[in-house]
Amino acid sequence: MNHDDTTGSRRKLRDRDRPVARCSRALVLVLLAALLAAGVGAARAAVDANVATHDQLRTIKGIGPAMADRIIQERRKGPFKDLAEFRARVKGVGDRRARTLAASGLRFGPSAGSPDPKAAASARPIPAAPNR
Repeated sequence: MNHDDTTGSRRKLRDRDRPVARCSRALVLVLLAALLAAGVGAARAAVDANVATHDQLRTIKGIGPAMADRIIQERRKGPFKDLAEFRARVKGVGDRRARTLAASGLRFGPSAGSPDPKAAASARPIPAAPNR
């Protein structure tokens, strides 16, 4: 019957498409693994709050432009010794946010794996409020 011929051609089509499907699945798995590896590496990158630029601070989850400005403004008064001092000095940082920032890679001092301490000098200045 014609029904058998149709089923047979469907099987041939499926057999012909299988190598492509296998290759596609393998490609998707490789890309997924690469993305996961990149995400893990980015999450582990330490940023020293005492020397990081505005843009470097913004790479930490939970630090936006305003928070980065407050951190830079506070550290001009002196370096942060630890997370507790950071939390006490920077407005808007409580226990929960401090834990999030630390888990996202915010560090204090030379053990943070930070760039050259001269990077603090290149930190973006805080813009003055516009006069209205």
